[in-house]
Amino acid sequence: MPTLVPRDLIARAVALQSLGVNVTQILGPLVSALVLGLLGVAGCLALNALSFTLLIATLVRLELPKTEAPPPGRSFTDDLREGVGYVRSHPAVLHPIVFAYALGVLGMPLVRLLPLFSRVVLATTPQGYSLLAAASGVGALAASLLVTARASRAELPRNVVASGVTFSAALVAFAFTRSYALSWAVLVLFGASQMAFRSAVVTLLQLEVPDRMRGRVMSVLSIDFSLWSIGATVVGVVADALARSHAGLTARVDRSLLPPDAVAWGLSRSLALHGALCLAVMLALAAPFLRAAAPRKDVA
Repeated sequence: MPTLVPRDLIARAVALQSLGVNVTQILGPLVSALVLGLLGVAGCLALNALSFTLLIATLVRLELPKTEAPPPGRSFTDDLREGVGYVRSHPAVLHPIVFAYALGVLGMPLVRLLPLFSRVVLATTPQGYSLLAAASGVGALAASLLVTARASRAELPRNVVASGVTFSAALVAFAFTRSYALSWAVLVLFGASQMAFRSAVVTLLQLEVPDRMRGRVMSVLSIDFSLWSIGATVVGVVADALARSHAGLTARVDRSLLPPDAVAWGLSRSLALHGALCLAVMLALAAPFLRAAAPRKDVA
């Protein structure tokens, strides 16, 4: 991105990219429901495939500046080893990636488990779940607009910490909510803080990492998406153990026999526990990260 966008506009460019993602997350299900009724499943898939022609046409017309060619004879493992080594040796790069991994494995499982939470804890209908799912998108959309309007390099480290702490606190608060309206409001904050965190981390890494290493470092960062499902599995296992303990049942008892209130208790406590762990990671590494990521005089 720094090869296409001036450095002082990278934060806004990242926010605009996230804005497009969040708009599609909100409008996509609504449009797909309409198209599904008119064209059916096959028509939806064909229309989706056709939409990629616009992306391909844009990429074909894109004129990229010339960059230095990689040295010959290097293998994939060499590049991977160098990328991981660079991340480990630069705290200003390592810490935000660790933060992203913590949010991915401890916080983002809520997205995977929201249908279950809405059913067993909030006792909502499918329509109620749809509105809950849209709440985080609304918050992310609002954060995208705010970050696009106001973003600067000097504020990025503080934004990473503040949004990560807010995200963790929102997860803990959501785990204990039993009011549908309050749950919806907390999810708006959850989505907004997650989007603000992601934009700040991506922008900081885009500015901090030299061109030669940027692709490898961003690849290391993108691993956090794969942690969502792993984290959801861990949250589910802990929730099951807590539910059995709350109901006074052993691990040999079929989980279908668990009382609904025990399932709700275990799931909410498991989410709260993981949110607290995420908050602990953010607070433990906040000070060293802020020192390492302090803007240098030679950085615009």
